[in-house]
Amino acid sequence: MQMAQLILFEPDLLFSSRIESAATKAGFPVKVFDNLDEFLKEAKQSTPQVAIVSLDAATGKFAGLEVLARSPFCKVVGYYSHVNSNLAEEAQRTGISAVFPRGAFAHKLEAMLRQFSSG
Repeated sequence: MQMAQLILFEPDLLFSSRIESAATKAGFPVKVFDNLDEFLKEAKQSTPQVAIVSLDAATGKFAGLEVLARSPFCKVVGYYSHVNSNLAEEAQRTGISAVFPRGAFAHKLEAMLRQFSSG
């Protein structure tokens, strides 16, 4: 079984499908999670190249993301609803450097994935 190069934590099925489709198109094997604990367990076991996190859904559980965010082997991207902009600061304190409002994330997703897949 091939390990997922990209893992995604997003409980919203429609939005996760959109991200999964873009990632697959960019050549990433994807594993989608709607449970943060399962997502973090997979991150520890498989060391993905990219981890994408719905910060809204991870609210109050950022401590678990810190280890993943500090990994030199994984690029972590977080996104949040524009009404929860305080999550951006919290995520950056956790070590997640790529943080976007959800609309900007959706707009930049394909370009980001192409960049990640090329190096």
